[in-house]
Amino acid sequence: MLVKKTYFLPILVLFLVFFVLIIILFPLANGNKINLYPSRELPSSSISEPSLPPLGDLAFLSFRPESLEISPGQEFTVYVFLETKKEAVSADLEILYDPKALIFQKISLSDFWPEGKILSQKIDQEKGKILLGISSFKPASGNGDIVSLVFKTQKNPRERMVNLMFGEKTQLFTSGGEIIPLDINRKIFYPLNK
Repeated sequence: MLVKKTYFLPILVLFLVFFVLIIILFPLANGNKINLYPSRELPSSSISEPSLPPLGDLAFLSFRPESLEISPGQEFTVYVFLETKKEAVSADLEILYDPKALIFQKISLSDFWPEGKILSQKIDQEKGKILLGISSFKPASGNGDIVSLVFKTQKNPRERMVNLMFGEKTQLFTSGGEIIPLDINRKIFYPLNK
């Protein structure tokens, strides 16, 4: 009796393997595809692939100057530089800095929007965050400085570098309220001479 069970198990396994192969290979031999994990298919009209904006539609935002050597206790000016082919009418800027290394002094509107105004300004010296809302009645394109920021380095900073960074709330808008995609040089480092 033990011998019969021994022959039965391999025959059963061979039969199952043969059966599975026939189920899989027969439709493939006829050019059909087998979906082993069926799922609901979405109508083709509702499927959209993510797309990046064309390179010409991107605006570029960065800090200037790109390099600057500063000393403890020194006051220095940094500019927010914009280059855009689309006509922009307003910007929301979020600028982050290390308050243990820098002290914010003042902000001035630059020449990118000749008729521009700073509509909102929130400065948090403890967290090192500057939020600005800038707008103009006359849209502008091209390149130029949006604002200038004056900082002073702490007299005894712990770090050997100071940095500025654009936050996630930074955006640029057209007169129709459309967001202009930005390519942002998010962070800049300045060496600190001790």
